[in-house]
Amino acid sequence: MGNLYPLKYKIQDWFERIRQRIPIFRGKPPELTRQYLENPEYITPEQLENARAGYVVAINCAGFYVNAIWSIFNTMLGTNTAIFLTMGYVLITHQEYSIDVLAFLISIGIALCFIWFILVGQDIKFNEYYMNSARELEERYLFERVQTLSRGGEFAAGEKVYMTIDKKFTPFQLNRIQKIPAAFLAYSIIAIFSIIYLAIFIFIILRPIQVFLVRWG
Repeated sequence: MGNLYPLKYKIQDWFERIRQRIPIFRGKPPELTRQYLENPEYITPEQLENARAGYVVAINCAGFYVNAIWSIFNTMLGTNTAIFLTMGYVLITHQEYSIDVLAFLISIGIALCFIWFILVGQDIKFNEYYMNSARELEERYLFERVQTLSRGGEFAAGEKVYMTIDKKFTPFQLNRIQKIPAAFLAYSIIAIFSIIYLAIFIFIILRPIQVFLVRWG
């Protein structure tokens, strides 16, 4: 199969490497990609083997960051829930230093929400990067052999995809609620915690003013 890789494609590859070193062309999709897509038989066995290895690495890295997202999310969710329970206990018991304790807990909570937002956002981007890297390898080198991520992208976009199960075409499609991105839901939960912290903080500030107005009203 290596003999099927013509000299002209090697020359085009060489010129493409030079073109990518020119600033005005840097970062643009290489023209050779189109040649590969139109002529898959010209991919060498070595290139195919490297693509498979890179594909496996990218998938594993993407899975690692998915687990990291859930680990961080669960940890932060539990920590913020514990802070809320502590704040509730302080409010109910009306301890002598309740205002100071609440202010301290709110500061910790808001700081944790900020860290939560940054960590989840970073891991989501890393996951997207590795998933798209694997999909790029899949679409460029594996073609009709593997369509897991290519078809998965269409499925995530809400399009109907078909799989052959028991020699029958079985359709799969997300409904309207399932189309809501998981990242949006994660950010929404972080925002809800942050808003509650800010609401309690405003309550603490306005409470003395309210008491003053009631006494002198």
